[in-house]
Amino acid sequence: MSEPQCLSVSVAMATYNGAKYIREQLDDLAGQTRLPAELVICDDGSSDDTLAIVEEFAAAAPFPVHIHRNPERLGYRANFIKCAGLCRSDLVGFCDQDDRWHARKIDVMARVFEDEDVLIAYHNARTVTSKGRTLPLLYRGRTEKRFAPLDIDPWFNPLGFTQVFRRSLLSFEELWPLSSDQNEEGERLAHDQWYFFLASGLGSIVYVPDVLADYRQHGENTYGMSWYRALAPQLTELWHATHQRTDRLNAAKERARIFRQIGDLSGVLRDRADAAACWYDHMAGLLRRRAELYDTGDIRTRVSTVRALVRSGAYGPGGAAWSRASLAMDATIGIVGAFPVLERIARRVTRR
Repeated sequence: MSEPQCLSVSVAMATYNGAKYIREQLDDLAGQTRLPAELVICDDGSSDDTLAIVEEFAAAAPFPVHIHRNPERLGYRANFIKCAGLCRSDLVGFCDQDDRWHARKIDVMARVFEDEDVLIAYHNARTVTSKGRTLPLLYRGRTEKRFAPLDIDPWFNPLGFTQVFRRSLLSFEELWPLSSDQNEEGERLAHDQWYFFLASGLGSIVYVPDVLADYRQHGENTYGMSWYRALAPQLTELWHATHQRTDRLNAAKERARIFRQIGDLSGVLRDRADAAACWYDHMAGLLRRRAELYDTGDIRTRVSTVRALVRSGAYGPGGAAWSRASLAMDATIGIVGAFPVLERIARRVTRR
């Protein structure tokens, strides 16, 4: 087993018109108590001073900086995937151009991988405004937690800048085009969704409660934190159960397909890939049944659907599809048929 201090860490940063904040983030990388082995930057056609700032930093950086300019725009999803694929270290950490890393981040996260079964780890972060005002923490967990394969909410993924993962996950990059983002119709999984999804089926995941970064909100974030995501998770769940039920069903079927197509594995990893494929097939079946609850106008059908889902173990711990809070939602909003009104409210809220 490799000692944690011997594991090298690459930082993968995708940039696009980030001149306003990027120098602070670069300085944070140079100020780490444990320096990265390299910084890989893929620029997606910046038209501001981003590249000039990066090149100035690279000239004096205490580690190698590899700068790649995309000949045509890829978008943040493909750009991050490309950037990760160019990294050469044992571990890879995603880095946004506008956040702030605390000095211990790389050191704390690298130590988690002393256990070779851990494929990905993520940490807590502090959400801040562009003026430095502190908002709620990104995640509410206060203790470290480890998740075994298929033991975490399949639709949850921590934001990329909080993640560090083993380079071995890069070997499945050719399957990325088969993925589907359950939140964005017609899109592949984002970089942080993709690697977290793979790790959740093939190995262990560790949550580190330490606050190791500031997640800056400035109105121009590609993906930002809104109040309803942070404070009303059941509103988000209602949105997925109604408006995006087809997207989740398609995503589950494609995830099963991806795990079935993973090759060049043997032993435990092969068994885990097979188990994950079966698990997502089962998930797709539950999603088809749950769609009946929100599609039918017959209250008797809705009642029998909830009963069937309960008997199938769809709610609660043990690898279930949804939480007991979701059961309460389905047994009230779903059975009563109130979801059309609440969905209209959810649509208005999510536009804020």
